[in-house]
Amino acid sequence: MVKFTFVTHKGARPEQSGLVKAHVMRESQRKRREARQQRHNHRRPDTLPRGDDLTHRSAHLQAPLSSRQLSDNTVSKSRYGGIPDDSESTEIFDPSRTTALENGTELTWGGTQKSTTVHEPHRKCPSLDDAGHSFSNLPYTFTQPPHLLYPTLQGESDLLDPCWITQDLFKRVKELVSHYTSSLYIERPGLPAANPLHYWQDQALVNPKVLLSTSLFYCAYRDAMRGLVSHDRDHEYFKDRSLYLINRALRNSETIVSDDTIAAVISMCMYENVRGSNLVPTHLHGIRHMLDMRGGINNFPSGQGQFICEMAILQDMMHASCSNMLPTMFDITGPILRDVRLNNIENWYPQSPLRVLNDAEFVRPITELQSSFNVLKDAFDAFEMMCIEAFDADTAAEETQPFRLRREQFWARLRIGNGDSSHEIPSTTEVKVEKAVLLTARIHLRAVTMRVQHEDDLNADDMKRLFAIIREIDLKFWKVAHYVYLWILLTGGAAARIHPHHRSHFVSEILRLGLSIGLFDWRSFRQILGNFLWLQQFLRRKGSERSPVFFHESAHVN
Repeated sequence: MVKFTFVTHKGARPEQSGLVKAHVMRESQRKRREARQQRHNHRRPDTLPRGDDLTHRSAHLQAPLSSRQLSDNTVSKSRYGGIPDDSESTEIFDPSRTTALENGTELTWGGTQKSTTVHEPHRKCPSLDDAGHSFSNLPYTFTQPPHLLYPTLQGESDLLDPCWITQDLFKRVKELVSHYTSSLYIERPGLPAANPLHYWQDQALVNPKVLLSTSLFYCAYRDAMRGLVSHDRDHEYFKDRSLYLINRALRNSETIVSDDTIAAVISMCMYENVRGSNLVPTHLHGIRHMLDMRGGINNFPSGQGQFICEMAILQDMMHASCSNMLPTMFDITGPILRDVRLNNIENWYPQSPLRVLNDAEFVRPITELQSSFNVLKDAFDAFEMMCIEAFDADTAAEETQPFRLRREQFWARLRIGNGDSSHEIPSTTEVKVEKAVLLTARIHLRAVTMRVQHEDDLNADDMKRLFAIIREIDLKFWKVAHYVYLWILLTGGAAARIHPHHRSHFVSEILRLGLSIGLFDWRSFRQILGNFLWLQQFLRRKGSERSPVFFHESAHVN
């Protein structure tokens, strides 16, 4: 049987060696308890949920969540989203070295901390407190709040009982799901009753692995949305416990590749993806191995199983596109720029410079994007001309002069649109969107006409301006043009590859699009990502053949 191991500490524990005397083992345990107590004593007391919140906890858990019932929330504006600001804390997450798949038999995931909570083998789950308290036996009122913010899991029964979920923890997951669903959720005719978007939130209410790993992802997404550096100690809490629960599941032959175990590992990968961690390839190799143990991606049942596979592929696609590398789970194929749906033309489909439909919708602009329509069409035409040059040399030779004239027109249109060179953010949404499309088109056209890779320094200023503008655009605007937004995010994310602060925001938004749009139109969503991955691969191969013909044209717009 294949064994999986999550490594959450450095070195072997002396207690596990048969050569260690009993009194030495007890002394080692005592010293660790004293060290933990000393480490926690310097912290300021944290705030617990009120007693009435604890009383009504079960009522909240029994009510199923629905994207239609959730309030229209956004990510909390407080610095830590309800988490006390403990600026004196010295615990900072420090990723450890990781070992990828070796000989196809064992997979090691890693993650250590400068101040690591030691996992004693006889305990069911690590605890942040030393008094042995849990939320189930704490009184409802306190004269002094204890040194405890999150629940302490004492044993197997506590893990299987959802009553251990605190009000703050429940609100965190609800806030995340609400933000995702309210900002981009689209009601569509014929939507299946078993909505895959509900899988994560439904599982989180009854499954500790999914709850903690989803909450861990929330930490990274929250920080990316607010532009914070990920160093909060709640990262340590959720990562520590998520790894523990996943590791325990992987030691059990019945749960080693269960749906919720795979889902929890995918959530861990989502977390590391948003943070830009070097642990992502390790997680991706592990996920692929787990899927292979279930018979491969194509062997999963429809519905929930298909949703899990799509989420796994999405992590691979996001990491590959924003890291400019080959994906792990699939091969890059040739681009498909036009699509004919003879029996099922969906008129709500927003056009994208990376792929369009052959229907009447593309001959007229989306009302909200009317001022940017010509730029969007130029971006698509330039991409299509590049593909003709790549796959049809004879046609490209015949069209050399017409292609050149059209490219000159593209750059001329960008020069006109770039008349206002101010770095100030426009005041209206329409102008913000127009500017975002223009900046993205500049980066895109450098790629498809000049063979300049997205991460080139030539694109750095445009990427940073794009980053500043899209953060100020109401996310609901993109409901009318979500695939235009995906093109903006993919282009910006690739251009931000060596800029971690900017990259995390682009990645987090691509992931949100995947959860809210990609699940309902997976074929189109995946094809657009696939086209972009092909473009990056083409630029990597042609990197030394940067076209000199259009450098003089780019000088006019830089």
